[in-house]
Amino acid sequence: MLDIVNAYYLLMMTDKSDGKVFNVSGDNPHEMGVYTDMLLAHSKLEGVVKEISPKLFRPIDIYYQHGDCQELVDITGWKPNYTLEQTIRDLLDYWVKKIS
Repeated sequence: MLDIVNAYYLLMMTDKSDGKVFNVSGDNPHEMGVYTDMLLAHSKLEGVVKEISPKLFRPIDIYYQHGDCQELVDITGWKPNYTLEQTIRDLLDYWVKKIS
């Protein structure tokens, strides 16, 4: 999450970002299930069965995520400093502490 905060800060500090929409992302595309797999692995929960609920699934839902942050990089020089795995761990740890 710190990468996102840093990107927002850099965008606020330049007038070249005025009125534009930016994608804050890494360079590697991932199937959406990768995020769930990482959360489950870090949680150390056992016996969790991952399934898609047909009632909640929409045909327009995405199967993989691939962002293009080139304009953000060009304007601010931003680059990610944290791995996806670290970000997922931090996010899960934050919410576990928050609800505990």
